[in-house]
Amino acid sequence: MEFTFVSVAELLYEARHAGWGEPRTADLTEKIRLLLLIPFDERLPAVWARLRDLARRRGHPLAQPLHTDDLWIAACAVLYEAPLLTGNERHFGGLPSLTVISAKDPGTSSVD
Repeated sequence: MEFTFVSVAELLYEARHAGWGEPRTADLTEKIRLLLLIPFDERLPAVWARLRDLARRRGHPLAQPLHTDDLWIAACAVLYEAPLLTGNERHFGGLPSLTVISAKDPGTSSVD
């Protein structure tokens, strides 16, 4: 399993927001270091822009500024041709070239 830079940032933010103390935050940071992280790639912004434009034209919620981080995660999955694991499969539905794996259901579905 691979994690995007956005997912890691969200984990760290949520720890801060929840008021985790230094020992617990340090433990989280150590666990993050063990993860396989998807690196930034110079092609990623173009993929993000294409997906946001498509989402906007389709009236998809990922075009909204509120969902910018989720769109970055989707762009990473599309760029690296990796499936996206989520607990909210419908949230990512309708984006081209994106394979979604539901965290609630071990089956996969390709969303095109």
